[in-house]
Amino acid sequence: MKKSLIKTIMTVMAAAFALTACTDEFATDSGLQKSQRQLTGGDKLAIEVIMADDEPSTRMEYSVSNNVIRSGFEDGDVIGLYAMNGTTLEVSNVPFTYTDGIWVPSTEVEFNPDWFYYAYFPYKSNATLTSEGLTFASAAAPNPSSDDCNVKFADFIEEWPIAVDQSTKAAFTASDLLAARGVNQVLPVVRFTMAHKLALAEIVPSYNKYFFDYDPTTKLNMKITFSGNLPYAFGDAVYYIMRPATPTVVGGQTLYASAGKYRYSRIATISDTYTLSYDTDLDGSYDDALPSWLSITDSGETNKSLQLSMTRSSTTNISGWTAPAGASDIDLSMVDVSGNANASGRTTANSYMVHMSGTYKIPLVYGNAIKDGAANTVAYAPGGYESPTYLSAFVNHTGAAITDPWLKNNSATPDAAELLWQDNTGIISAVGISGDYLTFTVKAGAPMGNAVIAAKKSGVVVWSWHIWVCPDLYSDAALATIGSAHSYQLTPVNLGWVGNLREDVYNGGTCRVKMTPTGETGVEQTFEVSIQPTKEYYPISVGRSPYYQYSRKDPEIPSIGTGNTNLTVYDISGTATTGLIFSEFTDDGITIADGIKNPTTHFYNNTSGSSAQYGPYNTAAYNLWDATQHSTGNISTATVKTIYDPCPPGFCVPSSNIWYYMTKGSSNDGSDGSNHWDTESLQKGRIWTKTFPKMYFPAAGFRYNNSGALSYVGSNGYFWSSSPYSGSYGPNIYMNSSGFYWDSYLRAYGLTVRPVLEE
Repeated sequence: MKKSLIKTIMTVMAAAFALTACTDEFATDSGLQKSQRQLTGGDKLAIEVIMADDEPSTRMEYSVSNNVIRSGFEDGDVIGLYAMNGTTLEVSNVPFTYTDGIWVPSTEVEFNPDWFYYAYFPYKSNATLTSEGLTFASAAAPNPSSDDCNVKFADFIEEWPIAVDQSTKAAFTASDLLAARGVNQVLPVVRFTMAHKLALAEIVPSYNKYFFDYDPTTKLNMKITFSGNLPYAFGDAVYYIMRPATPTVVGGQTLYASAGKYRYSRIATISDTYTLSYDTDLDGSYDDALPSWLSITDSGETNKSLQLSMTRSSTTNISGWTAPAGASDIDLSMVDVSGNANASGRTTANSYMVHMSGTYKIPLVYGNAIKDGAANTVAYAPGGYESPTYLSAFVNHTGAAITDPWLKNNSATPDAAELLWQDNTGIISAVGISGDYLTFTVKAGAPMGNAVIAAKKSGVVVWSWHIWVCPDLYSDAALATIGSAHSYQLTPVNLGWVGNLREDVYNGGTCRVKMTPTGETGVEQTFEVSIQPTKEYYPISVGRSPYYQYSRKDPEIPSIGTGNTNLTVYDISGTATTGLIFSEFTDDGITIADGIKNPTTHFYNNTSGSSAQYGPYNTAAYNLWDATQHSTGNISTATVKTIYDPCPPGFCVPSSNIWYYMTKGSSNDGSDGSNHWDTESLQKGRIWTKTFPKMYFPAAGFRYNNSGALSYVGSNGYFWSSSPYSGSYGPNIYMNSSGFYWDSYLRAYGLTVRPVLEE
């Protein structure tokens, strides 16, 4: 399948200008200030320096939006301070240096409640009355009722040295000018709320953002060739500090910002013709030769669009897959999901992927309680405070707090192992306990499938694990980056997915493209396209995947994939054991410990008909899948994986922002080209097209909260996030033939899980 992305580029440059001025709001002689002015003089002056609310700034790194946010001052920053008593200049340009959170003056300055203090940044030693430098206006006495900052610093605003070359952060920062008149505080402290006195032009090439969108975290490295006034580049735009009401040429375009406002405006579209050339070996030499892995189609002479297409190198149908032979005594905690040795040491989980037949072992450890060779304490004892919505310590099968990664160190040493179910015959042929490990054997030629194995003590389940026998579907080459406020590396199939697939392999590489204007108004531009080799997967048969109750680690058996019917599962001898699954339990006393001891039971806590339905457990804790989570709703921070997380080593349930992004906070019908209902395979579902590789979401339906019964298989798909929506609900995404939707469901529902790479 040819992968393409069309974006309008070249010939259109949008420039946004941000101009900020000193705020007009100045605290007059209020009752508070009257009490302050009762202070007597003679104290040594101390100062606070903050930024005006909502002021854009040139003092820090930029966001990719049009809002430029200030983070604060840095050690070594220096301001210049003036003080006036009537028409008398009492203090002239005394430097205060920011040191360990305190502004330290070069010489002590007196505090006097009747004086008026002014400050500017950055400090310049020649900004004095007697030199030929910048002049502070002190001919008239300060206005006691309004801020006359702009009047006093009028010469600064008009004459401030603005660098022609602002391409470095240092030069860019030095060109900025901030100033303020101080306001007395309760103590002999003066606060300066600094505001920008110059204009800030933000130039955003409209053809830059998402031009090459296969990997949104690696946007196009667009470089515009500037001459004369050189801007500072950051993110998707370039920025240039300029004098208000003064025409300034940047990038061959005349920019103008009127004084006194913070505003954005856009210049007219510039159309021109361009020629394209390519540097495929990155030696600085451009010609007409494209790399074999990429094609670029020039669609017109003006307002150009380019179509970039990745070249598929191979296609393989993974049909009727069976496990090849080769494994022998493999410790699954010492390899990653692809079977490669962990460079950083042992990492445990509740689910393990197996790609070959043979013998395996799992350390008897709680979930991911060991990570990179060390105890992962936050996963089972996150600490903090104890509340109805937060567990500071997670519990084991007895309800006792887990104090150590190993079962044996929590009075839970197993004496037996059991295969609880497998969704295909002939997957696992033997299980056992050997010292600190649970051992199992994957039969020669085992089919693709899922199994749940439990460790028992005196006949009681103390912990259980999910084994997924499958091809290597979670390698780095198959992950897609998706998200906005946070970027997630999403896996190509649901956790535990079983079915036939088509694997499309794409080569990658790096190529530079140069666009050279043939007319006089254009600007030469170069950009770089860099793509790693990757894989895409599409179902070529009806597939299936397990379901999970929110906050539980154990899978519930899949459907048959085509309807609301339970898949038959088997014990270790190959006998069907459907009746052992989903016996409903609706007692008020359901606990996390009950869930651990009964991994094949679909729990529903009805709390005697109360509206406070806490899902499978009688707890409203927010942090069962995200260890340190205190909040609900759209959570954009990365999941902190817990010992109850159901995913393989290195992966976790994603926080809710990934689904919020895909649904635009409510719904996404795909009219923007981001997704569409599947027409390519026998498996109904939606395909997310805004990433490379594309992502397929199957219509696997769900299990009802109060019965475990299947519904909507083949028409809708539902996917959990790790974030809570409330004590009773979990946020999720669901989709059908009309689009993706942001929603929440009671925690006792059984939905599918789509893991992301753990951070």
